[in-house]
Amino acid sequence: MIRLKPFRADDEHDVINLFALSGTTGDEGNFVKIIGSGALLDDLWRDINLTTEANIVSQYRVLKPSIILAASGDNKGDVLGIIRKNVRTVDYLGRNLLYDDTRKTEMNAVLSGEANPVVTKGLFLVSGIEGLVEPGKGVGVSNTVAGGWKSETYDGATSLGIVLSTLDGDGYALVKIDCN
Repeated sequence: MIRLKPFRADDEHDVINLFALSGTTGDEGNFVKIIGSGALLDDLWRDINLTTEANIVSQYRVLKPSIILAASGDNKGDVLGIIRKNVRTVDYLGRNLLYDDTRKTEMNAVLSGEANPVVTKGLFLVSGIEGLVEPGKGVGVSNTVAGGWKSETYDGATSLGIVLSTLDGDGYALVKIDCN
């Protein structure tokens, strides 16, 4: 499981807030790619019916442009970036996050269908990278976990980033990603 420490150095110009993760779960730091036709600016939103109780219909607006977790073999031309928030539907007690914005914020989460910031480049402290993590190694999409990270031989044309440090005492390494 990929984990990010709160430290990060990214520019808001390298963050895209236009896509929603297709699916009910995803972890911050997972690599993602665009699916479907991308962002159709004439038709960004769609309404879904959440509940029908006592003749009251609740509509919830979600984004149409979708992203999915990147798969093994995806590299620089395929991957958009990493998501900045967790995608969850319930909290750790099984309560629906749709009705609890405070808990959702505490969990650094968005609901499926809500915009999830995608960072295309920056510096991050990351743990959970598969393989030998050492300075100068490249990073790519994991072969075993959708959206996960793996260490690989650095290749500027296909690698999604480069490791800048050894692992610290908590198992985190400084990584510079550039998915452009």
